[in-house]
Amino acid sequence: MHPIPLPIEEILLDGSSSTDSDGEIVSYSWVVLSGPTGYGLG
Repeated sequence: MHPIPLPIEEILLDGSSSTDSDGEIVSYSWVVLSGPTGYGLG
């Protein structure tokens, strides 16, 4: 996990190093683990 210093307007989420057991990733799921209210993924 890499903390992101706030305030920041936007970030780029890069899943290019992700893997899957059968070699075919069909979707990604990103979750905000912590931070101030008012921030989220949209």
